[in-house]
Amino acid sequence: MATVTPLKLAIVASGRSQRDVAAAVGISEFKLSRIVNRRAHADEATRAAIARELGRTPAALFGGPPELFAAA
Repeated sequence: MATVTPLKLAIVASGRSQRDVAAAVGISEFKLSRIVNRRAHADEATRAAIARELGRTPAALFGGPPELFAAA
């Protein structure tokens, strides 16, 4: 059974496709799919870009304390 991640829920709630979000962030749909399904890790810049695109914080989408994702 597949786990629904906070990232997947945010994409669905946005009404956008993974393809659209990936294009807006500047990554491939394949890479975003792997990130969504926790089969790949996104670097800090990619996490921030995805969160910004979805109007959420990286911590809300990927877990961890907000200060972990704060801009330096």
